[in-house]
Amino acid sequence: EHLPEWNAGAYEDERMETHYEDAYGWLENCNEKFDVIIMDICDPQEAGPGMRLYYQAFYKMVLTKCLNPGGLLVTQSGAGNIATDTFAVIHNTLKSAFDNVVPYVTNVVSFGSDWAWNIAFN
Repeated sequence: EHLPEWNAGAYEDERMETHYEDAYGWLENCNEKFDVIIMDICDPQEAGPGMRLYYQAFYKMVLTKCLNPGGLLVTQSGAGNIATDTFAVIHNTLKSAFDNVVPYVTNVVSFGSDWAWNIAFN
């Protein structure tokens, strides 16, 4: 379960929580705060069901309601590299809500290619 050959025991750590449900609704109704929120979600597609996870209002909600002081939001920001339109939109929208946004690219072994990410924090 949960790709044990790839997760290096991450799911055995009692601090790890995984939720397979509507991310916006879950965070909106959650009364907990977190040190780190990692969102590996679908790419933004106009009129797609995950689109509201890419709006400034969502990022501000995460910052003010869901993250502990000094907490981090990490989000998948498109395939390839940081020189794509998808990445630029996500990066710039994050910058409108957070004081600090750091881009990076890493290889995702299961996809066999590089993916771009952003780490946002205040």
